[in-house]
Order: sequence, then C-alpha cells, then structure tokens
Amino acid sequence: MKITAALVKKFLKKPRGTPPHREDNLWIAIGYGKTRVIHFHFYWKSAKQGYKQEKEKIATLGSDSTPKAIKDADAKYQEMLSNLRQNLTPADIAAAQRKAEEWRRRQSVIHPTVTAIFDEYFENHLKRSASARTYKADVGRFNNHIKPQIGSLIADDVSRVQLQALIDGMVKTIPSQAYYVDEFIERVWKYAARQGHQIDERVASGLNRPDKPERNRVATEPEIKRILDRGSPIVQATLFMGQRVEDTYQMAWEDFDTEDKNWLEIPEYKYKTGINHRVYITPTVFKLIAKHPRNITSSNQQWCWGGYKESHISSTWVWDRWKELNLEQVQRKSEPNNLQMRDIRRTFSTWIEKTFRYELVGAVAGHKKIGVGRIYGRYEYESEKKKVMLEWEDYLNTLRN
Repeated sequence: MKITAALVKKFLKKPRGTPPHREDNLWIAIGYGKTRVIHFHFYWKSAKQGYKQEKEKIATLGSDSTPKAIKDADAKYQEMLSNLRQNLTPADIAAAQRKAEEWRRRQSVIHPTVTAIFDEYFENHLKRSASARTYKADVGRFNNHIKPQIGSLIADDVSRVQLQALIDGMVKTIPSQAYYVDEFIERVWKYAARQGHQIDERVASGLNRPDKPERNRVATEPEIKRILDRGSPIVQATLFMGQRVEDTYQMAWEDFDTEDKNWLEIPEYKYKTGINHRVYITPTVFKLIAKHPRNITSSNQQWCWGGYKESHISSTWVWDRWKELNLEQVQRKSEPNNLQMRDIRRTFSTWIEKTFRYELVGAVAGHKKIGVGRIYGRYEYESEKKKVMLEWEDYLNTLRN
C-alpha cells in the first residue's frame, strides 16, 4: 500500500464517524474537526510489548497538503514497513537512536569538537577575562571564519595542514582578518591543552601567519569617489559617519536620543572605550538607511541595518559589499597596502585634524580625554561635533557631484 494524493482524496470523501481503515500496518482515521483531514498512523504488535497493539503517527493530510508532504509521509511509512519486515519496530528504532545519541554525547566529552572547544573557551575564560567588545569580536571571528570550515571536526583530529589551509584561504578572501584568526586559533588551542583536552597545541603553533595588517592608510580622493559612486548604502554610510565599522552596522533605533532624533547615543556597554558616545547622524545617512535592501531587513525593525534572523547584518555581509567596490582599480601604484574599511575612520580623523583642530578628532571619534581633561573636563563638544559632521557631509557630496 502507498500513501498517495488519490488515497487522501478517497478518504476525504468518507463521512465523519467512519471506522478507521487498517491495511498493511497502516491505520487511516478520519478527523472530527471542522477542517477535513485524514490521520495516518503506523501500527504493529511485538512480543517485547506482550503483543499489545502499538501506534505511531506518520502524518495528518488534507485537501491542501502539498505533493511533497504526501511524498514525505509515504517515504516515512515505507521505511517503517521495511524495518518491521526485519523485525525492527518503531520502538526498536527509537531506542537505538537514543543509544546512539548517548554514545555521541559521551564521545563529545572525551573527544570534543572544535566548536565545543571554542564554546568552553568563550564561556569559562574569555567572558570573565575580556571586555564585552573583545568577547563579541572573537565570537564573530569564530562564527564567520572558523566554525563553517572546521567547527564540526573532532578537535584532536584537526591537522596542521587543515589549519594552514584555512588561514591561506582567508589571505585570499579576507586578508585584514587572516592575522587575527591565526592568532586566535593558536590562543584557543593552547587553552584547550592547558585544560587537559587530548589536543596537541603544537598543531596550531608556528603556522605561516600573514603579516599584521598595516594601520596607516588614508583614502585618496579617487577611492572616496568610487565609494560614493559604487558603494552599497551600508558602505557609504560608514564613510559619512566616520565611526568604527561595527558601530555603524550595529546601529539600533532604540539608541537614538528621544528628544533629538539626529543624535545616536552608543551606551558604554556597547562601546569599545567604555564611555557613552554621541554621534550626530546627518540627513544623508538617514537616506542611505532607507535604501538598505528591504528583503533582508528583520521584521521587528529594531536595527537600522537589519539582517536575517531578527538581527543586524553581519560583518561578513558588510565585507562582501566592500569587496564589490574593487578599489584596487583606482589605487595608486606606489601604495603597497589595499584600502580597508577601518581606514575610512583614519581618513575622516585626518580630515578633521586638517580642517578643524586636533582635540575635535578625539571628541568625534569617541576617544577618552587625555591628561587633566579625563578627570575634570566635562565639555562634550556637541555643537562642534555637529558642525564637523555636516561639513564632512558637504565635502563628500561635493566630491560625489
């Protein structure tokens, strides 16, 4: 017997109260609810249960059931029937699955996966010893760059060749993160070895680590113009705001000043330097937010740059938009380093220093005050910050035009 659309249609025509039909270990019963549906169960008897009849639900199908749902129901029934002919009841299969899961659980304690090693490092070490921002950055590196490649592997089975291949791949795709991911892997491997896991820390030591990214680039006018001409809304907004990249794509509507909606207030627990940082948001940035692709915006509208799964867009998504610019085509031939997204912040700060005055760089960038100002200075430079942001906007729009 097979579960088909014709069989479902046949039983949908029968009146409610019709006794269940039993054939080839298939129990077919008509539902009593307002919506006409047919309940399919698998039934059997075995000596282990004292020949008492047992049932297990296969599916509930109706007139609106898709061909796939019907096909899946039949596949489940045929598998159960085939197992029963080998004296394996659904109860036997469920018991075997429970034993297998218990074995996997015990093995995961003795031989943890890479993901389990990193989770332990995050929970038992990093969460206590690092700032919230460092913790979030390392979790992001793991989820974006390490977990997809080797996360499911048993940690003590991972070879040096696999780790080197991971780093080499990043050098080609995301060079700015390759150095930090290499250093991060070595750090976690050493931690796991100290905790007594069966893992050889030497596997992650002395890899062919790429050079640490240079931090001295500023964008040239041709590069800025290309960002303005070809950049996606999030990339352009990062340029207009001049803040850290993550502070831009993690903007939440709840962090805006309730009285003056042009001010974004990044609370101290979200900010790297541990201070409350106020950023003036110009009209151009709001226009760019409105252009953000709606098909990936989270339904709760919590984030300015909404992504999938009720969260903001990921760093990987932002990096992919940056790579689409192909800035190498307008890069100076004498410049050895490619422009990175973090260089936008340096470019903006350099422009402030040149156009205004030095102390405004720290105020706009959200740095802690230095010297006696850290203790006694309480001036927030809000009028100056607003003026800086609006003139920076004018400068960029002039370049665009």
